[in-house]
Amino acid sequence: MKRRIFYKIFSGFFIVILLLLVVNQLAVVLFINDFSGKASFDYIEKMGKVIAADLSAPLENSDLTEAQQVFTRFTNIPGLQIALADRDGNVLPGFKSGSEEFKNLPLKPEFQLALLGMTGQSPDLYSGAERESLSIAMPFSDNANSRYILLLVSSVSRELSLMNNLFVRLAGIAVILLVLSLAVTFFISKGFTNPIYDLVNAAGQVAKGNFRTRVIFEKEDEFKVLAESFNSMTSQIRFLFEELNAEREELRAIIYTMQGALCVIDEDDTIIFSNESFRKMTGSEKPEGSPYWEYIRDNALDNIILKVRGKKIGVIEELEIEKKYYLLSAENAELKNHIIMTLSDISELKKAESFKKNLIDNVSHELKTPLTSIVGFVETLISDEKDPEKLRYLGIVSRNVSRLTNIVNDLLSYSGLEHIHELDLEEFELVKFVRELSAIFEKRLDEKGLKLSIKSEGEAIVTADRYQMEKVFFNLIDNAIKYSDKGEISIEIVPSTDGVTVGIRDSGIGIPKEHLGRIFERFYVVDKSRSRELGGTGLGLAIVRKIVQLHGGEIKAESNYGEGTEFKIFLPLNRD
Repeated sequence: MKRRIFYKIFSGFFIVILLLLVVNQLAVVLFINDFSGKASFDYIEKMGKVIAADLSAPLENSDLTEAQQVFTRFTNIPGLQIALADRDGNVLPGFKSGSEEFKNLPLKPEFQLALLGMTGQSPDLYSGAERESLSIAMPFSDNANSRYILLLVSSVSRELSLMNNLFVRLAGIAVILLVLSLAVTFFISKGFTNPIYDLVNAAGQVAKGNFRTRVIFEKEDEFKVLAESFNSMTSQIRFLFEELNAEREELRAIIYTMQGALCVIDEDDTIIFSNESFRKMTGSEKPEGSPYWEYIRDNALDNIILKVRGKKIGVIEELEIEKKYYLLSAENAELKNHIIMTLSDISELKKAESFKKNLIDNVSHELKTPLTSIVGFVETLISDEKDPEKLRYLGIVSRNVSRLTNIVNDLLSYSGLEHIHELDLEEFELVKFVRELSAIFEKRLDEKGLKLSIKSEGEAIVTADRYQMEKVFFNLIDNAIKYSDKGEISIEIVPSTDGVTVGIRDSGIGIPKEHLGRIFERFYVVDKSRSRELGGTGLGLAIVRKIVQLHGGEIKAESNYGEGTEFKIFLPLNRD
C-alpha cells in the first residue's frame, strides 16, 4: 500500500518544525548581532566621553602640550584607535594612535554629525584598514561651535570571531534539533497514520466480504470512537447481508419449486435463469446460455417479448403452445433491460371451463323448452281457475317459473357472448339510439313517478353492435328504474376526441362500498331478498361488462350508499 497519508503528515509536520527552527535561528542571530553592535558602540561612546572630558580643559586653554600628554594616556587601549581633528577634518599632529589614516573625514556621515554638535557613529571600513571597524565622531560641546572633533575607531574582529563561533554552535544545535524533530515527527505521524491504515485494511477486508473483521484501539481518543463505529457498522452490514442471503435463498427455493415455468432473458434473448418447471417444460437440463426460441417456438410469444422490451409495461396473455394452453406473464426489468417471463399451464383449467360452459349451454337449452311449456300451462290454469287460494299458489308458481326463465335466458345470452367471434358493427348516433330505447320504459317510469332526462354535449357517433348495445342500455336503465322509488334518472352522453362517455345515474338506495368491486361478477347479488323480489338474476351487469369489453371499452360504478349509483361507460372510437 502506498503510504501517501503518512508522507503527507510527516512532510507537513517536518516543514512546520523546519520553518520554526529557521525563524528561531534567524531571530537569535539578529538579536545577537544587534546586541553585539550596540554593546560595542556603547563601549566606544563611553571611552570617548572619558577622553573628551580629560581633553576639554587643555584644549579650551589652547595648551596643546598638556593636551598631547593627556591624549597619550589613552593611546594604548587594546583595539581602540583615537585621533583629534579640527573642523576641516585635519588630524592634529601628535594626536593620532594606531595605523588608521583617518582620511576624507569631511565626507564621513559621523564627522558631519559631530560638526553639528551631535555624536556620530557608523560601522565603516577606513582606508588602510584590513578589518571591519566601528567609528564614532564626538564634538567637545553640544553645539555646532566645537573647534575639535574626537575620532574613535574600534576593531570588531574579536566580536566577529566570537559571533562566528556562536553561529557555528547555533548551527550545530539547529542540526541536532532538526534530527530530533525528524524523529519526533516520524513517531507523531506514525501515531496518526497507523490507526488510519488499520481502518483502511479493515475496510478492504469488508469489501472482500469478510464482515467479521474488527478494529481494536486501546488508546482513548477519536480513533477508538471511529473504530467502535466501524465495528458496529460491519456488524449491521453482516446482519443485513446474512438476512439478504437468507431471503435470496428462500426466494430461489420458491422460484425453483414453483409450479409455473419461469425464465429470465437478456437483451439478446438469451436465457440467463430458469427454474425446474421451465426445464421440465422444455425438456432441457440447462437452458441457460441459449436463446429462448430454441425451446419455445411461437410467434405470439415473440410479439409479446418485442412489445415488452425496453418499456415499463407488463403483459398477461393466454397462449396455445403445442396443443397446450399457458397463461403468460411477461415484464421488463428496467435496471438491466431483462425480461422476466412465467408460463402457467392452464390446459386443465381451460378444459374444466369449456366443460362448464358446455354444461350451462346444454342445461339452459334443455330447460328452456319445458319451462316454456310450464309457463303456457300455468297461464292456462290461471285463466280458468276461480278459487282464490288456488290462484294464489298458481301466481307463486308463475313468478318463480318466470324468474327461472329469465335466468335461463341470461345464461344463454352470456354463453353466446363467450362464443362470439365477431361483432356486427355499424355506425350510428348514440343520443338518438338512447332516446328511442328509453321510450320502452315510459309506462314504468310513469307508474313509479320517475323522471328520465337525457343530456348531450353534441352529436355522439359510435361504431358498435346495435343489438348488443341495446342489451347494455336496457339492463342499466331497467336496473335504475327497479332500484329507484322516487326522483330522477339522468343519462349524460359526452363525446370526445378518443371516444364517447355515457353516465347513467339513478336516485336509488345505492351500493355499499364493500360490494362495488364485485357487482360485475356472475351471479353476484348485493341484496338477495330485494333482487329475488324484483326478479334479478345476478347476470345482468356481467352481460353488460362483457359486451362493453367486446367493444374495447370500459365500465365502472360509483356509488354512495343511500345516495344513488352512477354507471359510466366509455366506448372508444378505435377498437383495438
